[in-house]
Amino acid sequence: MDKEFRPVELNDDDVISFDKSTFKNGDLKEFIRSHFWSWYNSNARSMTFNLGGINKSIPICTQFYLFPQGINSEILRLGSAKWEKGLLRIYVDLVDLSDPQRFQSSYINVNLEFCSEEIPAPPEHESPLDDIRRLI
Repeated sequence: MDKEFRPVELNDDDVISFDKSTFKNGDLKEFIRSHFWSWYNSNARSMTFNLGGINKSIPICTQFYLFPQGINSEILRLGSAKWEKGLLRIYVDLVDLSDPQRFQSSYINVNLEFCSEEIPAPPEHESPLDDIRRLI
């Protein structure tokens, strides 16, 4: 069965854990933006990116995935009682490169996609008799 990655919506304070590192979602995105901002200012054609103790050498283009096969991770959402395990991949989109003098880190979009290891529970269907049972 193929891995099915889906966009994951997280609050800035939700937590993402990798093998050796833990980040708040907002801090992770800012960490990635700052690395690519530094790369952009250096005019290098590729860069080595270190995330959670994993080094990745990547050629830079305007749209790409960091860890296209996914990286083992866990997500803890605020208010949740447990970590959700799975694979995370990070999509980076360098937008509006038309004016290099105006380019800034806010032009680096970082989107997360997650493939959960957990099998979702089937939805519970409410029976029409449930209303009567609540009255008893």
